Amino acid sequence: MSSDDPGIQHYNIGDTLRHKGFYDDSLAELLHAMALLETRNGSKSVEVARTHYSLGLAYRATKDFKPAMKHLSRSQEVYESLQEKADDKKKEKKDDGSSTENNDKNKLYAEEIKNCKLNIARTCHSRGVMYQRNGDYNNSVSEHRRAIGIRETILGRLDLETARSYYVLGCALSDRGDFDEALGDLRRALRIRLKIFGKDHHDVSRWWQTSERS
Repeated sequence: MSSDDPGIQHYNIGDTLRHKGFYDDSLAELLHAMALLETRNGSKSVEVARTHYSLGLAYRATKDFKPAMKHLSRSQEVYESLQEKADDKKKEKKDDGSSTENNDKNKLYAEEIKNCKLNIARTCHSRGVMYQRNGDYNNSVSEHRRAIGIRETILGRLDLETARSYYVLGCALSDRGDFDEALGDLRRALRIRLKIFGKDHHDVSRWWQTSERS
């Protein structure tokens, strides 16, 4: 796609504004870019997927979580559709009877799909915190459990983002009155941090000492 394409130009301006923290102006540029790019390239192009992704991040930054989730999910869907097409083309080129590589690391859009999923998890996390602060503990717990499911699948159990999800889940459960379940998740969060940092790290030493006394 030529750099003098108006849709690409609006995308570049909008994405730059997002990085600089001018989210309202960024959203206006990105929405304009989306209208132009969808008209010119169709709804399942790389440029459209990229614009959905940037829109999702901009909306999340403004704590407007519903459109953030919509655009991030749409970006993931478009990238997955593009990946399927790329895989089909690879299969068509294989005429020697050998098996086609199916390793996610070799996928053309693997990184983009991973980033979409992780930012969906981050949006769930942020929305869960918002629900908790507003006293809506059931929805908070649901959002945090969804975030954990994604983070454990992509990042594994020994990751700080996973630990954060377990911690906020434990807090939401405690606020809801589910103290036994909350304690399990809070301890799980602490164990992850202990394995990553060790008990002498300043972020966990105080909690480790408290745990030893209990």
